[in-house]
Amino acid sequence: MTRRRVVAPSLLVVLAILVGIVVPGCSGCGESPTSVDAAMKYLPDNCAMIGTVDMAAILANESVKKIQSEQQDDLKKVEEKFGISLSQVKRVTFGISDFKEGSGSAVVGFTEPIKTEKIVAKVKEEGGKVTEKDVAGVKVYAISDGPAFCFPSEQIAVVGDLATVEAVLKRGKKAELPAKLKAAWEGLGSSETIAVALSLDKVGPIPMLPPNLAENLDSAALFAKFSDEKIDIGGKVVCTEEDTATTLKGMIDMFVGQDKGEPADPSSPPDPAAELLNSLEVSAEGKAMTVKLAISKEMIEKLAPMATQMAGGLSNRAPDEDGPPGEEDSFGGEEIPVGGEIPGGETPIETPEEVGVE
Repeated sequence: MTRRRVVAPSLLVVLAILVGIVVPGCSGCGESPTSVDAAMKYLPDNCAMIGTVDMAAILANESVKKIQSEQQDDLKKVEEKFGISLSQVKRVTFGISDFKEGSGSAVVGFTEPIKTEKIVAKVKEEGGKVTEKDVAGVKVYAISDGPAFCFPSEQIAVVGDLATVEAVLKRGKKAELPAKLKAAWEGLGSSETIAVALSLDKVGPIPMLPPNLAENLDSAALFAKFSDEKIDIGGKVVCTEEDTATTLKGMIDMFVGQDKGEPADPSSPPDPAAELLNSLEVSAEGKAMTVKLAISKEMIEKLAPMATQMAGGLSNRAPDEDGPPGEEDSFGGEEIPVGGEIPGGETPIETPEEVGVE
């Protein structure tokens, strides 16, 4: 029996793919309907990961506009499918409570009141049974074999698993974040276009990272700040041990160093990815490892075709092709002691003394 595919109105996923990507205190905070502060009311309490994307700032970026101009057909299809245009979205804020189960919610803030009945009609047209129920005075729509969604106001849509959507509506107040996640979240700056914080002990296996290192990771905070001249990207990983932070830095330095090599043919044009890696800054101080990267407008234009090809490849990949992510990318479960060799490689991970960390 062929299972009918249900197209879910996961605006978060659709918007992220089209734009080409992956806080309290950020530029979106405040009590406007589209602010992060307002979205906190619809995120789960026990978040393992929380993030926000200022879609309006991204879409106003000149480089992004150029990429969009080349994808008008795809953007039009999204508008026809969901009954809204990308330009109507101001911000997407999300919280994941369980990575394994995929539970959590995403809050989409719109720049103007939207016709919610039009979106509901479009979802129903896509197929699948849609049931309706009232939860705390808000009509919730649940798609069979799919997510639930609702519109607490004309400028807010909430999408997530049914249990989470019901729970946040019944709670009627802002989410209370776990202490570890809250510290990482509040440590982010005040003008990020994209900001993400997560508790690393709740993520599960991390691809390319040996288990003995992964178990010493505490939390992470990531950000991206868009301007017309460049995109600044940064991240901070807090570990439980200083040696772990130093080892992580050594691993990144090694992998980046391998990809910085000169082209085999000197007459061939520079590899944009290698050029980009040359501007990567990695440091370790105490229990924290920090990375910084500045992507110029010219570099964005060079990388755009590569990103488009990668997105196309991922969208055409079968769900179970090559197994679940990370299953084959964790060094076969082998541990890497500080100062030891990476399995299959010849470059040892340096000890704190060897890299000059006191």
